[in-house]
Amino acid sequence: MDIMQFWRCLPFSTLLPPVFHAKLTSRRDVTAMFRLIAVDLDDTLLDSHKQLSSTTIRGLKAAQAKGIKIVPCTGRPLPGVRTTLDALGLHGDDQYVIVQGGGVVQSTNGKIIAQKFLNHQDYQDFSTFATHVSAAGIDSNVITPAGEVYTADRNISKYTVLQAWENHAGIKVREPQEMPNDFVIAKGLLLGEPENLAKIQPQAEAEFGNRFTVIRSMPFMLEIMPRGVNKGWGLAQLTQYLGLQPADVIAFGDEHNDLDMFDFSGTSVAVANGQDVVKDQADYVTASNDEDGVVQALKHFKII
Repeated sequence: MDIMQFWRCLPFSTLLPPVFHAKLTSRRDVTAMFRLIAVDLDDTLLDSHKQLSSTTIRGLKAAQAKGIKIVPCTGRPLPGVRTTLDALGLHGDDQYVIVQGGGVVQSTNGKIIAQKFLNHQDYQDFSTFATHVSAAGIDSNVITPAGEVYTADRNISKYTVLQAWENHAGIKVREPQEMPNDFVIAKGLLLGEPENLAKIQPQAEAEFGNRFTVIRSMPFMLEIMPRGVNKGWGLAQLTQYLGLQPADVIAFGDEHNDLDMFDFSGTSVAVANGQDVVKDQADYVTASNDEDGVVQALKHFKII
């Protein structure tokens, strides 16, 4: 076999750079115009210090200048997204966020487009399960629609403190039975070291899988949300409201809870620091969150 025959026999993937690669399975013509950028925040748009780089800000503002909607899609509530919205100048009832893991779709001014919550009985059932798995080193809390953090654990964990800080919220120690019957929550969270969460995740799925969405959103976080709620559901509600199609959307993410958003969107992009399963499903893998991966992908797709 001569060198040219050998070259032609190589798999196409071996000819691509090791970090940045594109699949040939994208569901849209990548030369067409995108109209909405759906982007996860933590470990995707934000760097490892939870900051937006100046390069990322300039890149997203360049996309905005072309009339493209920038929509943060995050597990955080609206108050936890304010710093990012301010940096990008995303204000008004014609700018949107998908928060609470997809459970709340709203304008950046707070106008609700769609939402789904867990009721008081769901809250009680979650709390009972959380008490059961606490012996395995699992902490828990619940998040209200407004982003407040409630926990029944008086030994407040570092994860709960981190969450309250990110959400710009306080922490309230309450038992479910102390709350009124009309009290609702956006989601329940099981928190702990990744290896401990991996051990109890099958139990959570067996207990709640037929009633709720059970999904890993970060290595140390397992979310329990209303059935059918995820970032893909949130995107479906928003695009219907805006009169857009899935092919108009390019989505960016790094974690398991971004996969439903990838399924919905015409084109999906994973950052290099993302989970392997996310990179495997993405149409394109860009640089890491610490290397302005989102902006590099926007340039790759000639969006900016």
